[in-house]
Amino acid sequence: MCLAQVQLGLLEKDENKSEQMLQILQHCHAEYVPADPELGILHKINLGGDHLTVERATSAVNAVADSDKAHERLEGIILKHEEFHCEMNFLQVCF
Repeated sequence: MCLAQVQLGLLEKDENKSEQMLQILQHCHAEYVPADPELGILHKINLGGDHLTVERATSAVNAVADSDKAHERLEGIILKHEEFHCEMNFLQVCF
């Protein structure tokens, strides 16, 4: 197999743009949230990022909140803040 044929699973999307952030979330929901056509969402997943990323993701989820189906409303994703960036900023200030 040629190395060029291997797909790394990277999305060439800009999370700073609302439409592309929604596409990122829709991709993550479709690929990683276990669901059954009859039973619906079987298990929710955590998706984290820094505060700005979570804010943008929350806005994208709110934009589709009035959709008809649970997978269209992205109900299988739990958004959470990752404190790594905050801790790194704190350590940079201290040292």
